[in-house]
Amino acid sequence: MTVLKSHRDTIYLSDCIDRVILIKPPKEFRTDDATVWKLNKPVYGLIDAAKCWFLTVKRKLVEFGCKPLSLDSSVYVYIIENKLCGFAVIHVDDFFLGGNNKFASQVIDKLHSTFQIGSCKESKFKYIGWNFVQNEDGITVDQNDYQEKITEMKLAPQRENQRHSELNEYEKKHYQELLGQLQWISTQTRPDIRFNVLECSLKSNNPHIEDVIKINRVVKKLKKKKTQLCFPNLSNDITKLKMYVFSDAALCNLPEKIFSTHAHVIFLVSDNNASPLAWCSKKIQKVMKDILSAECAALGHAIDESIVLRSSLFEALCITNKDYVPIICFTDSKSLSDNIHSSNNAADLKLRRQVASIRQHLELKEIHEVVWTPTKLQLADCLTKSTASPESLLSVLGTGKINNSSFNR
Repeated sequence: MTVLKSHRDTIYLSDCIDRVILIKPPKEFRTDDATVWKLNKPVYGLIDAAKCWFLTVKRKLVEFGCKPLSLDSSVYVYIIENKLCGFAVIHVDDFFLGGNNKFASQVIDKLHSTFQIGSCKESKFKYIGWNFVQNEDGITVDQNDYQEKITEMKLAPQRENQRHSELNEYEKKHYQELLGQLQWISTQTRPDIRFNVLECSLKSNNPHIEDVIKINRVVKKLKKKKTQLCFPNLSNDITKLKMYVFSDAALCNLPEKIFSTHAHVIFLVSDNNASPLAWCSKKIQKVMKDILSAECAALGHAIDESIVLRSSLFEALCITNKDYVPIICFTDSKSLSDNIHSSNNAADLKLRRQVASIRQHLELKEIHEVVWTPTKLQLADCLTKSTASPESLLSVLGTGKINNSSFNR
């Protein structure tokens, strides 16, 4: 399956409009002050222009035989005789497409003629800041170009020693702009700085000079290495596919030492090949009183996302057998693993409810098993604490290889 990127030169020009809009004509067409024009089509600048463009694209894709995924309306699949023949992903005026020859003739060619696509590239291209390269082994992605553009925030010399001073409006604006850049790259291709960026984000409403020093350290850490994501070719045999879910938590480790962190990373695996599906590092919104509760909350969040991803995969590949693509969860909390597999109930009532929810997922076969793994093999460890090494995670992401024997799989 070949992937390609298409870009439309003129955005938001669609034929979908569901309300009456009157505008003043441009000066060169204006004959008097009383004349107004009624729009027949949306124009750039309208508050609902993006929605109109999306609905126009959606209508055309459905007309060409595609259908949106139930849980992600920006992803469309082209299925013939219960076989996935192609997909289309929409991001504003950029299309990310992939499929066989039939998909190319029935969907891609028609998209290009309908929307007057200005440019189209395949095998090696840039898409929404990602550098894509496809070869016979799979796909690699990096954001090294974007990484080079991220620079440290400069402070006036006299401000550098005022560590506890609040930022002025000008400084605050630049802090938030830099934070936005780091948020983007850490959620897309650089999970090794994701926890550091989370810490910085919690100070974004009222940052001080010391927070600028911290965010500049994150930039230094980012620029020390260049990384890539590897999406290797996986087995065509659905029975060999598995989903690995690594979840972790850290207790009261965020600023002010009250709130805790939960994190996870999810892979689609066949044999020793591992393709990344998602990762996250976030604040647990409720205060956790012990690490067991935090680990249980983290596993719960990870299970929820893995079930959604598996559901979308089943829909795209027309899978109906619930035994296919088993979800295997890894936690480095021995006490959590013991609680889940014990016939006894936890003494803490809140924890009991959380554990019961995970047990129910197991009973319903929504997940296959929960396995304890030592911390050194917990790939999500670096997403919950700055002291944990990211090398194991970066190795799997960068090579597309995972050592199944390490996890007794």
